[in-house]
Amino acid sequence: MPLRKCVTLPNDLETFARARERFDFEKFKTEILHEHEQKRDASLNYCLWGDESPIFLAVQKGNIFPDSKYFVDMPLKHGITPRECIQRFETFTKGATSVDTASLSKEDLTHFLLQHFDPPDTEFDYWQPDDWIELGLGKENTVDVQTPTLNFSRHAQEPIQYAGDSDGELTVSTTCSAQDSSDSMDIELDNNNFEVECEQQHHPIEELCNGISKHEAFDARHVRFVKGLHNIWPQLGRKVSDGPLKHSTFLREEMQNGFIIPGGRFREVYYWDTYWIVTGILTSGMYQTAKGMVQNLLSLVDKYGFVPNGSRSYYLNRSQPPLLADMVCSLVEYDQEQGRNIDCSFLLSAFESLKKEYKFWMNHRVADSGSELYEPKSGLNVYTGVHNHSVRDTKPRPESYREDIELAEAFCQTEGERGYFYAHIRAACESGWDFSSRWFEGESLGRIKTGVIAPVCLNSIMLRFEYNMCWLSNILLSCADTPETLKINMAKDYESFKQAANKREIALREEMWCDELSCWRDVWMNSEDDKNVNDAYPEKEKRRSPSTTNYASDFMPLWAFSAKRDMQLGEKESLYSHEEMDRLIQHFESSGLLCEAGVKTSNTLNLGQQWDSTNVWAPIICITVEGLLSVGRNGLANAIATNFLNTCRIGFEREGDIYEKYCCNGNGNRGSGGEYENQVGFGWTNGTILRLFSLLTRQTRN
Repeated sequence: MPLRKCVTLPNDLETFARARERFDFEKFKTEILHEHEQKRDASLNYCLWGDESPIFLAVQKGNIFPDSKYFVDMPLKHGITPRECIQRFETFTKGATSVDTASLSKEDLTHFLLQHFDPPDTEFDYWQPDDWIELGLGKENTVDVQTPTLNFSRHAQEPIQYAGDSDGELTVSTTCSAQDSSDSMDIELDNNNFEVECEQQHHPIEELCNGISKHEAFDARHVRFVKGLHNIWPQLGRKVSDGPLKHSTFLREEMQNGFIIPGGRFREVYYWDTYWIVTGILTSGMYQTAKGMVQNLLSLVDKYGFVPNGSRSYYLNRSQPPLLADMVCSLVEYDQEQGRNIDCSFLLSAFESLKKEYKFWMNHRVADSGSELYEPKSGLNVYTGVHNHSVRDTKPRPESYREDIELAEAFCQTEGERGYFYAHIRAACESGWDFSSRWFEGESLGRIKTGVIAPVCLNSIMLRFEYNMCWLSNILLSCADTPETLKINMAKDYESFKQAANKREIALREEMWCDELSCWRDVWMNSEDDKNVNDAYPEKEKRRSPSTTNYASDFMPLWAFSAKRDMQLGEKESLYSHEEMDRLIQHFESSGLLCEAGVKTSNTLNLGQQWDSTNVWAPIICITVEGLLSVGRNGLANAIATNFLNTCRIGFEREGDIYEKYCCNGNGNRGSGGEYENQVGFGWTNGTILRLFSLLTRQTRN
């Protein structure tokens, strides 16, 4: 047995005294202990705003705020640590247990909160990006609409009466609706002689507006609309406050760069929202802002191994659709379009972080032979809503604590059923489609089964991930600044992601393609756990989602294929015939998804969920349009994009707001349904609108 290495101790008191003198006790006390205290208090953040905290339970069960998210977004006042707050609350309640605190009066709880917490959003500073430039709106008196000042505290004022969907062929309307031509707007346009007045001729938005003015479907109203959207970005800009530290649930260490938030109750960074925000601010020429936001997300991967749902500690148990590789590719493509050299150092670092994220999704979000829960052993990806898919999180979400409990009480009979209900709710949140009948076995949220479904949308995004990694590795292989020692591993990475993409292409064809409907369908895979709890299935089996319902996700692989670019990754012959692609488009056109505002998320009856029939979402529009363009269906893609753009413009001119989601009737009305009111702002809608205008005007230039 080897001897342990021993430390020689001083052999006399004099030597020991000299060693003690060299020890800087003040530095230890002020720096090392302070750092230890900070880490300890940071770890308590998870307790203070979670269900282990008597404060949290008292506030959420006491119904202090109408939205459970409000409290978990409230930072502590400066100078108060989580430990001190808990101790003061124990004194305040005279040692009452968590059960007893539920009986505290609202007045007492409110008084305590006012003394110890600040309102949400106060740990941030409002931020105007350095690369943003305000633009004038163009000719005077062209349209009598002013640039709005968004009021993010305003919510829906009264219910909207939705018109029924019209059947038949999708058409593009360039005329004004009843609301569009109201007395409040005096519109006199001469499109033949219309010219854009450029205050800063070479600004990307001014160049975009020149293209808009030449497009047959657009006019001066659209120019002013685009400039108004560009001018909104600073209203959604935030950065970590330069003021004194406030303890909160915000992941401040990783958010070192300024960022654009969605808006409304969404006061922080959200993963998949950020992709469409990035595409929009790049259209606005704000490259440094976009790069800083991407670097924030890469920092999250470096620390946690994945990008959380959002930049809050209560989101650390789940992610969202993995679009970070798409964001990195967007930065590279922007450099290429500008004729600039690629930042090889940044790209090398980003590539390593993306490999780490990919590993997370392949280790913890795959229905493969390593999982005992799922059949078949297909290798398709799934959402679970927990960090490790072998461990279920069977608690309510902190940000929707009261709402989840109320739903569980309505739908579940036993503690086991409630646990599985919470797990599937979290999985649906990870999907971004929270909530949709797509995840239901039946028409009730109580029968949600997200965690046992391999979704078309996720596997399409994972295919894009693999395509993007092949493309990025090729970029780095051809980059002169890439060290030769790294190029060997880069070539291996390329081959690995090429094989992964080929495998997934085959899985999409064999597991998800439905010949009967000529589209792709989600795959339901029964789990032993759900069988034991609900006795739902007689045996393990694979089945696709019900054929009576169409979802926009059924056509999402077209968007995935568009990321293949000009790479030849697999067999020369396509896995799909021309006849199959023609039937796919025919099925899409007759699916009932097309509407006056673009594309609905589903053709179901209105079940009250926000990712269902009556609503139109910006990301779905962008995904659909880019997918159709990639297979040469430009006319259909342009019609969908133009209808959506006109819908958003009409609502903007009438209300001065951009919404999270829109009603499908095309009149600019806000969408409905879901567990919270429709929000305004709105980051990913703004970004998608600018992206779509760019796509359509590029076709005109080409």
